[in-house]
Amino acid sequence: PCGAHCPGCSYGTRSSPRPVDEIIREIRGVAPEYTRMELYGGDALVRDDLFAILDRIPRTMEIAMWTTCSQTPKNRAFVQRLRSYRIGAIKLRLTPATSNSGRLDPYNGFGEALRAVRTVSAWGLPVQLYVPLDHAQQARMALRANIRELGIERLYVFTKDLDHSLGNSVACFGKGLERVRLLWVQK
Repeated sequence: PCGAHCPGCSYGTRSSPRPVDEIIREIRGVAPEYTRMELYGGDALVRDDLFAILDRIPRTMEIAMWTTCSQTPKNRAFVQRLRSYRIGAIKLRLTPATSNSGRLDPYNGFGEALRAVRTVSAWGLPVQLYVPLDHAQQARMALRANIRELGIERLYVFTKDLDHSLGNSVACFGKGLERVRLLWVQK
């Protein structure tokens, strides 16, 4: 489950996570020629059984995990253990803060989200950000001065509106993003 309640995401409404046995069964069924596995559908970092799942992923596979960082574990043992896996990316949906009325909060903006990015970046793992198209300009302004210092490896903009064209976009196989365009890559 996930407590972030991102707009359009059904995983935040689930009362309990998928059973670990079900996930492990799916991992065992992945063909050996695949070199990468992506964990999405809620916040991977809030699962109590995260390491039981990661232990079942073949060490030859690169792992990408989605998180909101809303409940990011900060203990050193957790971070060290997480770093022992072949993590290729920690993926974050960068969403600006909203006020109680549900409107964009001009005073907080991306502040909370950027604090979460700093936390994950400090772990020494690659961070990739996904920004909704309707907040892309605000994100650019917030990130312009410190995108490299934040340790962001890639910045993507996405839309669920399939009629809205994004130049150089690709279809995304996850349920939530639909169309994604890479805006920035660390060199």
